Amino acid sequence: MTRVRFLLAFACLRPCSSFVVPASPLVGRSDTTRLFVDGQGTAAGTTRHLVGDVLRSLHPRYLSQVAEAVRGNVRGMADVDADALSGVIDALGGGNGDGNAPSWEALSSRLASSQSPAERRFRQDLEEGSGSPSSLADLRLFGRRADEPRLVLYRDSASWCPYCQKVWIALEERRVPYEVRRVDMRCYGTGKPEEFMAIQDSGNLPLAVIDGGTVIGESDDILAAVDAMGDDRRTPRLFPEEGTEEFQFMRSMVDDGRNSLERRLYTRWMYLLTGVRKPEEYRRLYEEHLDEVDAALSTYPGGPYFLGKDVSIVDVKFAPFLERQEASLAYFSGFTLRDSGRWPNLVRWLEAMEGRDSYLSTKSDWYTHSRALPPQLAADCATAKTAEAEKMRGEIDAVPAGTSDSPFAGWVEPGWGNGNGRGEAARRRREAAERLIFNRENIVRFACRGAGLPGLPASAAPLADPRCTPNDGAARAVDLMVRHVADGLLSEAGRAAGGRGGGGGTVSANSPAVAAAADA
Repeated sequence: MTRVRFLLAFACLRPCSSFVVPASPLVGRSDTTRLFVDGQGTAAGTTRHLVGDVLRSLHPRYLSQVAEAVRGNVRGMADVDADALSGVIDALGGGNGDGNAPSWEALSSRLASSQSPAERRFRQDLEEGSGSPSSLADLRLFGRRADEPRLVLYRDSASWCPYCQKVWIALEERRVPYEVRRVDMRCYGTGKPEEFMAIQDSGNLPLAVIDGGTVIGESDDILAAVDAMGDDRRTPRLFPEEGTEEFQFMRSMVDDGRNSLERRLYTRWMYLLTGVRKPEEYRRLYEEHLDEVDAALSTYPGGPYFLGKDVSIVDVKFAPFLERQEASLAYFSGFTLRDSGRWPNLVRWLEAMEGRDSYLSTKSDWYTHSRALPPQLAADCATAKTAEAEKMRGEIDAVPAGTSDSPFAGWVEPGWGNGNGRGEAARRRREAAERLIFNRENIVRFACRGAGLPGLPASAAPLADPRCTPNDGAARAVDLMVRHVADGLLSEAGRAAGGRGGGGGTVSANSPAVAAAADA
């Protein structure tokens, strides 16, 4: 009944009002939480998005998240006994008095001794704006001087935004020096910085500032500017020459408003992903549009790209959305887009794009997309109940869970090249270990949110909730587990490379000790 009253009170608020949740066990803090529906505290910090924010706040899925956040605050912080956890692992793993986990110093030393010279140089390359492309890079110079980034790109912090991604790909393809400034999307974060809002009062992303003065706030306009800024002697143009047959083809694919094939495919994807009334019809229409895409990819010989052997703006604009279509429809519908029998050109195109560093460095995984898309859409995705769909969801969900006894264990997400080769598998494990070791303090504190208090107001993206209060009392236990994960990655990397496990690892990340500790 409490839940019903809370939701009704939230739903019945009038515009230009707010209500206060007073300090109480409900909130679990000494201050108060104010929920606004008058534009204050809205996504962009202005009343411009008031209607969207109010409608979003009244969506049944969001109301359910509000109720769960309230229940979490009523329950309070979880009690995590680090000593008991350490004891369980000590008993199962041989025991060293610290849960049988190597120290961070020992892990850092093992990592450094197993890395290649390029891997050891990774952090320096990031700082200097050099090396291979990376989602962590805030500066990319392509061999120019440090004072030469011509473009400042404001993009989303979590790399969820497809419109930011296509600009990002174009910058890498044309090798235009750029600097990145990260801004939260509306579906997560506490608001946009004043510096950003001063030049983009709509709050929309992406935004580009060129040569310190020209501001461009629409992704397609940024793409045209990036292409014009590139050095044609180093990289080929993305846009075909006006007046040519290729230019007209490009227009029909991605530059004819709602009539372009890319936008028509997007519309059919939205119907299939979120529609519930006519699922068979939605699927048929989406598949027919994929037929068009496959046929379009055979227009110019010499492929595998839309305009033949060279990547173009058509590929750049299609890539972020086909990536999300493949991931979301696999998860929610059990739909297989990589069907080489029906769409051979499309499969060949996907594989070609995934062989380009400019795209692969911006690409996300299916699990992330399955969680990130619903908050962005402010809508429920239609979850199919077929055996095929249930199996695919189980496979995708099992990847981050890392449970070796899962019936879905061993499934590998397509689209990442040959990750099972001995050298590549070891490299990827070392890369994951490096990220954990380098950023361990932030990772531990972030993970402590799982035993903490959900934020109020509830976040549309709970896994990225900026208001969630971490449980600092769980830090020692979480730190122990993260060290075991890093230990397991280094041990497995050593074995994958043909060694003896990277030296010094005592408990594998998949061992019974770690499984028992996780349950504890």
